[in-house]
Amino acid sequence: MVCPLVDCQHAQVTGTIPPDGGDCLEFRCSRCGHFKPSQTLLASSDFAQHSYLMEGLRRYVKAENSEGRIP
Repeated sequence: MVCPLVDCQHAQVTGTIPPDGGDCLEFRCSRCGHFKPSQTLLASSDFAQHSYLMEGLRRYVKAENSEGRIP
């Protein structure tokens, strides 16, 4: 599986469906961090069109991870 952040596309990413079976997928990327985007967001055609926002999203994820949170 590859990282869903379109400017990363790191190939060695673990993506899992959480045990609660919700709409999110849980990703652990060595470059982007640990985050849980919704499947609805990832399936949206708008998500891939906003690649210029991905660096900011990566910084946000890493900042949240450093505080012990998983966005």
